Amino acid sequence: MLFDKEYISVKFSRSKLKQRNRELSVLLICVPLIIMDRVAGVMNLATSKTIELDQGNIDLLTAVGNQIAVAANNAMLHEDQKNKIEALKEKKEMIKSFAYTVSHDFKSPVTGIYGLTRRLREKYGHVLDEKGREYCIQIMKTAEHMLAVVEKLNAYIKTKEDLFNFERIKVKEVVETIRSQFATVFEQRRIRWSEPEIFPEIVADKLALSSVFRNFVDNALKYGGDDLCEIKIGYKENRSFHTFSFSDDGIGMKEGDEAKIFKVFQRNETSKGTDGSGLGLAIVKEIAKRHQGRVWVDTGTQKGTTFYISISKALEVEG
Repeated sequence: MLFDKEYISVKFSRSKLKQRNRELSVLLICVPLIIMDRVAGVMNLATSKTIELDQGNIDLLTAVGNQIAVAANNAMLHEDQKNKIEALKEKKEMIKSFAYTVSHDFKSPVTGIYGLTRRLREKYGHVLDEKGREYCIQIMKTAEHMLAVVEKLNAYIKTKEDLFNFERIKVKEVVETIRSQFATVFEQRRIRWSEPEIFPEIVADKLALSSVFRNFVDNALKYGGDDLCEIKIGYKENRSFHTFSFSDDGIGMKEGDEAKIFKVFQRNETSKGTDGSGLGLAIVKEIAKRHQGRVWVDTGTQKGTTFYISISKALEVEG
């Protein structure tokens, strides 16, 4: 009887059969179930007949054992993946519920603080000294900032959870709306606005794209510094993406800040002393992801900052 000692083992045992009350020789063939050079189990085959195991039969048994090992391993991986997905879903729902609860429970008392402080300043401002009135102003500013953080937190959650309405939109109309919203600030600070003569029509969520453009302009105004003179929009495309850029000639960023500004509650060094939630660019990143694109920043070699966002051309109009 031939067998490969490395893979197939053959054993003879004697067992009593009660029905016949006699001993019978039983042949056991033990086939290891091997997956990735690891024995995952053993398949035992038993027979009372004499079997001639040539190399072909051994190879067949080995192949069958390997296939069973692969199938069993895939089943375990599938079950493990299923459990992990369920655990992630539970964590996601828990975080979502927690965020909504915090934002709701947080917003109400902060609104109350703001309202009471304003009434205190309006009704008893003449009684307070200059420092007391200044304290009231600081409390109101802090409350406003806290409310802005809550609103941004809700916007971030909404961006991650809500369905986007992909439609064909004229980017020029979006840009014109953004420009008109900041027109007064541009005039007061004597900031030049530059844009291409022609913009494409693209498939995107209009509200989300408007939010991205508004965030880029707002960042330039907030962090560009007193010497900010120009904000410039650019556009280019390739076979797969529309890419929009927003450049400014402000003070720019500190080297190394590019990696962290798109993370939640992360702000760069130049943002110290400037109101902000640390969520704006995290929202932009999520919007880019939902548009099958990405967002990045170029700080340049001289001064100023350029933000880019790419929008996939593979998006389709819904409905």
